[in-house]
Amino acid sequence: MKNQLFQILTASLLLLSCQKQENSAIKTFPTIQEFKTDQMVQKLISYNEFFIKKIGNPSKDCIQLLKKPNLNNNEQIQLSSLLGFNTIADYNLFFKTQSTLANSIRKKYSFLEHYSQNEIQNLLNEINNINKDSNKQSLVFENKCLEKYNNCTRMSNIVYTAEILGCTATAIGIGAITGGAGGVFFQLACGGIAIEHLQAMRVGCKLDFEDCN
Repeated sequence: MKNQLFQILTASLLLLSCQKQENSAIKTFPTIQEFKTDQMVQKLISYNEFFIKKIGNPSKDCIQLLKKPNLNNNEQIQLSSLLGFNTIADYNLFFKTQSTLANSIRKKYSFLEHYSQNEIQNLLNEINNINKDSNKQSLVFENKCLEKYNNCTRMSNIVYTAEILGCTATAIGIGAITGGAGGVFFQLACGGIAIEHLQAMRVGCKLDFEDCN
């Protein structure tokens, strides 16, 4: 009888231990709400915003380079200049940092693997709206065109960031691969398409602003 009671007690303790471990695992699993307030996500949005402010209007040369699957040394230098970077080192650092952030976010929030780009965009847009509401200021009529333009560029950033997060883990951003004799070759992958799309959206924002005025 004592052995039976001991066995029952042991089994009950093991069951409780397993339940606690399962509950603990559930509690530590990153949620959508945590994604919306994650500092890495905020940093990626801000980082891309900084890049967007640097780049100028798209040129035919820039679009052609973005469409190429690989770039040689001279093309890489040309593209870095067209995208507003002072040096190739700045260009390399930006996309390396962007890639590291995006991959870390995707790794932490595995549910993104099952999300479409539109769904990721909707999540990022909620973050954008939260940030916009927290910095909301009263506007006079003359500033409405500017506010409309700023909203358009912010949305461009959200779409661009969503496209970067929607890239596959092996083709995110513009990944640098160091070759022989110190040569660097860049694989644009979906990051190049995202930049091309971003530039087209920015042109639309500018045209709308000019029409508004």
